[in-house]
Amino acid sequence: MSKVIIFPGQPIFGQLIALIPRQYISELAEKHASDHYYKGFMTYDHVVTMVYAAMSGGTSIRGVVLGLLAAGNRIDHLGIDRFPRRSTISDANKLRPSAVFGDLYQALYRHYRPVLSDSGVSGSVLERLIIIDSTTISLFKEILKAAGRNPANGKRKGGIKSHIAIESGMDVPKMVCYSASAKNDGPFVKKASLVQGDIAVFDMGYCNYSLFLRWTQLGIFFVTRQKEGALYEVIQDIPISKLSDARVILDQQIKVTDLKSGETVILRRIVRSGDEDSQELVFWTNIFHMNAELIAKIYKRRWQIELLFKRLKHNFQLKYFLGDNVNAIEIQIWCCLIAHLLYKVVLKGTKRNWAFSNFADLIRQHLFTYIDLPTFLNDPEQALRDRNSGKASQSTQQLKLF
Repeated sequence: MSKVIIFPGQPIFGQLIALIPRQYISELAEKHASDHYYKGFMTYDHVVTMVYAAMSGGTSIRGVVLGLLAAGNRIDHLGIDRFPRRSTISDANKLRPSAVFGDLYQALYRHYRPVLSDSGVSGSVLERLIIIDSTTISLFKEILKAAGRNPANGKRKGGIKSHIAIESGMDVPKMVCYSASAKNDGPFVKKASLVQGDIAVFDMGYCNYSLFLRWTQLGIFFVTRQKEGALYEVIQDIPISKLSDARVILDQQIKVTDLKSGETVILRRIVRSGDEDSQELVFWTNIFHMNAELIAKIYKRRWQIELLFKRLKHNFQLKYFLGDNVNAIEIQIWCCLIAHLLYKVVLKGTKRNWAFSNFADLIRQHLFTYIDLPTFLNDPEQALRDRNSGKASQSTQQLKLF
């Protein structure tokens, strides 16, 4: 298991930044040549600045610069030699490739995967569950083409769509890619890098018959909802187990034909009746070895990614962007994802059960407070009292969260 090291002699923000192995940034800077033509504001400085913007909830470059200036000599702990200027940050957000930040997120995902994985799903069907969906983030102007018609007033905003895949046993994105919000979701499901035995769960927006056939041939399973107006041929009814939920009213084997290629694929169609709080649901899947009730429960797990979208949008600044170009917007979203991953790593090591929003708000207010982060999170009020009364340990030894 990866070791998570906290340095109590630094402010909280410094302790969080220390969770990013600096070697990763150096390797990626060399890979992408992202430090060429830069004299002062190097890739490491850029990462620290933009992660600070994400954690502090900065709504403008001016606000980010003033926040760092207010920290004074505390930025020495971050390894930054000088305070960045607004024009420097703006130019870097425009010119330094966002792929550097995307690759850094993926490196951190791999590094902390042993820490973040949920041992509760080990050995169960949920261990191979990959949830796929997209969310649209509105932009302040039409930088990227938005979906839908032009509004009556003629004014139109753009939108960037984030296509995300998560493992059910992990609560952070595994795959992330971006497109204009007007783009169709279908092509992006292929980027989830599914392998034999995986179970993909997604909504009807990713419906693709030829892909269903290819997955079936490769031993990749999926569960989705039937698209409105979908054409299919019923081959036979499958007997419903007496042990199944009474709301499972229909289980069928169907044949679906791709109109473009003429290829056919045999699927399973399950109808689950609604109740007072839900509507009737119709599922399509290529899983024939599980009972219908379990298929419905697998699809219900898709709600996990909706909660992720809500958590990201409510706790990180994704309404105001620090640049008016696609590269700057992608950098800001990547840094929000990096901050979210670091928060989840820290929460894994705390004894106290924190609501994510409360945790993010606490960190936002104490980014430059000098206090041992694990002790602070286990009992914030007592930790601050001890610090103010001089009882807190002055040790600068490394503390391990795990």
